[in-house]
Amino acid sequence: MKNLVLSMLAMASISVLSSCSSENDPIDEISKTDPGKDPIAITFGQNIAIYTKAPFEGNALAENSKIGLWATEYTESSAWTVPNKCDNKQLNVTAEGITFEGGDVYYSKVPNTKYDFYAYAPFAESGNGLTVNDAAASTAPSIGITLGATPDNQTDLMYATPLTGKTAQSDAYALVFNHALAQVKFTIYKDANVTLNNLTAISVKTKSTSTMSLTDGTFGTATTELAMTPLTASDTPVTIGSDENNKTPAGSAIMVFPEANVITEVTFAIDGNDYKFTPENVTLTKGKITTIDVKVTATGLKFTQSVTQWENETGHGSGEI
Repeated sequence: MKNLVLSMLAMASISVLSSCSSENDPIDEISKTDPGKDPIAITFGQNIAIYTKAPFEGNALAENSKIGLWATEYTESSAWTVPNKCDNKQLNVTAEGITFEGGDVYYSKVPNTKYDFYAYAPFAESGNGLTVNDAAASTAPSIGITLGATPDNQTDLMYATPLTGKTAQSDAYALVFNHALAQVKFTIYKDANVTLNNLTAISVKTKSTSTMSLTDGTFGTATTELAMTPLTASDTPVTIGSDENNKTPAGSAIMVFPEANVITEVTFAIDGNDYKFTPENVTLTKGKITTIDVKVTATGLKFTQSVTQWENETGHGSGEI
């Protein structure tokens, strides 16, 4: 019986050790000076600074959205290492809130431990045009993006305002997301003496590949020209507005990089003919919509522009070819 008791105690000991061996269990988070205190799980709440298109809704990421998270952990000064506390760790947006894929991640119980949190959305995965450039020693990670040619396959890349110098707390830290890209929309109308009627296609030549800094949402110089098609020949033709007070929305909005002169040419197919213009000095700002109003005249196309926030706070700009 004595041997049996000892054997059962040994098994219990093995069981306890095994329960602390999973990736997210806080083995080194258990304080030797306070062994009875429970570890604190890292938690997040989230909102979006400005409204957005699907898959985001209102001022929050929609249920079933995915977020990518990095976290550094330090006691003296922050530095990127390999590995970090979290490296592109997937967070899931559920009906109950944000959860870590694979189970909770815990704060350290070492005194004076601090954290820097960086996040982006949506999580990089096959089909959404996003790739991850991993962190290295003293080098922050970044997100590569290739823009899609049509509105249906474009990704609204977002980054969270960094949370730096944070300490362990039971309340959730809020991840405030900001749009990294700019939107462009078109409207069309005509002079009274113009007989053209139908816009059947739009092609926008723009740069399609760049890399976003995870720390501040800025991009490197965009490369690789792409013809985006906010309106195609297979779509329903757009009837050109009769005058300035009756502008017609022309095709769908497209996502572009917030970079000067990133759009090199726009082509409108009207009644069987192509009309081209280069929208120089157009304002493209992350998190804002630039609407280009195209006027069909007897001699060609002219345009003016206006700039609004995603939720349509008004600002103005102008231009002409």
